[in-house]
Amino acid sequence: MSVLLTKTRAAVKSEKTPSRTAMQDFYNSDKYINHVGETAHHLKESRTAMIRQWVRLEELSTVVELGCSVGAIQDIHPDYIGMDISRKALARLKGKRICCDIENMPLKNHSASLIVSFTTLEHVARPERVLEECSRILEKGGTIILADAWNIRPWVTTGITALPWKKASLKQKLLKVFYTLAGSVCVRACYFVPRRLFWEVQTALRRNTPAPLYYKTLTPNYDDFLVSDSDAVSSIESHSVLMWFKSRGFHLLNAQHLLKRLFFRGVIVVRK
Repeated sequence: MSVLLTKTRAAVKSEKTPSRTAMQDFYNSDKYINHVGETAHHLKESRTAMIRQWVRLEELSTVVELGCSVGAIQDIHPDYIGMDISRKALARLKGKRICCDIENMPLKNHSASLIVSFTTLEHVARPERVLEECSRILEKGGTIILADAWNIRPWVTTGITALPWKKASLKQKLLKVFYTLAGSVCVRACYFVPRRLFWEVQTALRRNTPAPLYYKTLTPNYDDFLVSDSDAVSSIESHSVLMWFKSRGFHLLNAQHLLKRLFFRGVIVVRK
């Protein structure tokens, strides 16, 4: 039985705001397509190895990839479904593909065994909607692997980090030094750890209340492909994602202990 839903007229007809149009234009541009096309074959092996650490692919019924781009791992499973907003990127896939906004996935409830995302969630305006959709389409016992970019600093989208030192003005040089220091692990830990501890206590006290997702809205740079994540829309707190899933009964496979969650960085793996 197909896991695809027939789109309703309301779902197909959606208002395109200027920002959404700019997003689609950027991800359909030759500059973007050529970039992801060149790097895709380098990512296949490492991403497949990461997935195999947590699941047995031969035991899965359906694998859904969010923001699949040109489909670096499209051969990972016979029933692989790639989702992306870029029609040009999806044109390079050979198998099942859906051009859609992943805030509204045209898939049936409990239809996916595995959901994976690689550097995608930070490019979504309302990431909490994506998590809700993931929870909806994931089957009982299914796994979600989120290898996204967390806690993106707001100055990344300005391009100042990509500005060569020799071309920077005195003010820009001072900002570059400040941003380097402010973005260091030690400085960020002084801010993140107390806040995360507060969220842990808050979640524990509100046992029957689903935790919200904390993130900041960024201004993406769609004019220039400056550095990685210069086109990011959201800066998402990874610990908040863990609390979001934990408060909804998911098992945190690689962040079960408090200390691990307080200093968490990297890939999030949860099971329903």
